[in-house]
Amino acid sequence: MYKNPSRFFDFVICLGLSFFLILGTVDGILTTKLSLEVILFLRRFSWVGMLGCSLLIFLVWIRSFQSGYDVALPLLLLLIWGGILTRFFSGNEYGLSDFRYIMVASIHGVCGAYLLRISPRWVLDLFIIRFLWLYGVVIFLLLIISGGFNFKYPPAFIFPEISAMHGVQVVYSQGASKLFGLLAILYALGLTKSNGNFQRLVFGFMLLGSVFLCLLGGARGESLFATVLVGAILLWRYRLRFLVLVIVFSLGLNFLVKDWSWLEDFVIFQRYSVLAVSQPAAIPDVNIDGKQDPKSELQHSEYGYRDTLLKQSYRLILDKPICLISGCGFGYFQKYYNYPIDMYPHNELVEFLITHGAVLTLLTIGLVGGGAWIFFKGDPKLSPLALIYMYLLLLALKGGTVFSNGLFIALSLFFTSQTYRFIMDWILRRHHYKIDGGNS
Repeated sequence: MYKNPSRFFDFVICLGLSFFLILGTVDGILTTKLSLEVILFLRRFSWVGMLGCSLLIFLVWIRSFQSGYDVALPLLLLLIWGGILTRFFSGNEYGLSDFRYIMVASIHGVCGAYLLRISPRWVLDLFIIRFLWLYGVVIFLLLIISGGFNFKYPPAFIFPEISAMHGVQVVYSQGASKLFGLLAILYALGLTKSNGNFQRLVFGFMLLGSVFLCLLGGARGESLFATVLVGAILLWRYRLRFLVLVIVFSLGLNFLVKDWSWLEDFVIFQRYSVLAVSQPAAIPDVNIDGKQDPKSELQHSEYGYRDTLLKQSYRLILDKPICLISGCGFGYFQKYYNYPIDMYPHNELVEFLITHGAVLTLLTIGLVGGGAWIFFKGDPKLSPLALIYMYLLLLALKGGTVFSNGLFIALSLFFTSQTYRFIMDWILRRHHYKIDGGNS
């Protein structure tokens, strides 16, 4: 990160990051037709704002050129290599239209990574929390105004627009749970950094509300990961006091509440109870080659699609070891099993391995992990970026697809650029040392 030439650039960076965060989260309020219209307006406005802020800084602030190069190059190389492999292994099976979401998310991610790369540290540590505090309030007000929330018992989100899109009754939303889970994590961090009693009261209220709304969203993984991370943050800050509070609250609740059947009125507990019911798995059909039919496997899966898709990914790697060596390109999993393009492995690490091979996968993990270590070393404070990335990483391992989440791409590129700059600085220092040594 560089020292900005003026406060004007700080303002433009903060504005660009605001648009970037809105783009990555606003889909979580999709409930009614009115909310859809609001989302479409915010997305268009945020795209123009984010691209405009990024382009303004890039053209005016000469020293930011290198940052743009640092964040864009790794992604460009991965996309080119993935495209070459796709053409080689899948031929004309897929066109650019099948992967347009990759291009959209990549542009979103590159702009976000660029803005993060040139941001002063106070923006990364303070502005994100302050912005999302206000953003959470506005988002909830939009939900109420658009009619997307039912206040009658049991309180719940309602999704008429999503139900109309899919032609079935939709009762939960990963986007809603993810949005309020992300807000809950950052409100928990804001609570630990609060100074006055009023600030603690406000952040505590916002935290409880966000956790509640995250659970009402009904998505199991998003709710579970958010709750665990919130608990970890509070435990890290308050330690024994938090443990005692949790134990006393749990014992008191258990003493006062004798009948817990009311929990079944809420979608999140209905969906968890389904997993708790153990059912014998039926034997999948066998195709003419004597192998299990993949689509029949999905129909007879015990825990939804994810466990079966992971097994099929593992089987693909065993059957096609070339995918482990060099990678087989985008969409090869779908081509191999004759699935539609949206039936991906539901694990970004596994899909990245099939797409780009083990060498690039390990290199990418090393660059991202090394950059995160460089960025956070020597700083004992929890950072919003660390918590956001941890949450997004857990979600990516639970059900993501490669190059589809602009927030995740941006943070991955940001950490990768830290490693790249560290290596280049080390090479330059070694080079100058040798020159000075030769002249002395």
